[in-house]
Amino acid sequence: MKIKRCIKCNRLEVKDCDYCIRCGDKLHIINKGEQNQLIAICAIVAVALCILIIFIVEEKRINDTHETIEHYQYEKAKEEYESTPTITDLKVNPGWTNKKDGNYVYISGSVTNTSETKTISYFEIEAKFINSKGDVIDSDWTNDAKELGPGETRQFEIMHRYNINSSKIRLSVKEVK
Repeated sequence: MKIKRCIKCNRLEVKDCDYCIRCGDKLHIINKGEQNQLIAICAIVAVALCILIIFIVEEKRINDTHETIEHYQYEKAKEEYESTPTITDLKVNPGWTNKKDGNYVYISGSVTNTSETKTISYFEIEAKFINSKGDVIDSDWTNDAKELGPGETRQFEIMHRYNINSSKIRLSVKEVK
């Protein structure tokens, strides 16, 4: 088989024809050395293409594995977040009271787990004692380590030494687990 080349447009042709089908110029036969060089170049290009394809396939496999790991980590974090209670899942109910008895003030009230799915295994309710200027002058808290299921309510009480400078009490959820 003879390989021919068009000098004008550099097209290669292996068919048995004398003129270039692209530009119509006369085709010239490539000598044996040029044919060997052309075959070597084609072989190098073929090997380079194979290496490039292998690289692209391996890169895609690595990216797919990375995306799978990220998706798994995201789903795991989402599941943990959705099952872990937060401070906003526990509400101090209105209607709590405080009563002075001797040298102590007793604060009684209730909290409700407002989550529809999360169980609270521990919580702390904080009482801040505020003076007439609005400054916090003292604080105390109570905790409960009994499970509080979704929608459940539980009573709490805080006993604190009475301070004559305290004019207001503010209650809040300090911690939830």
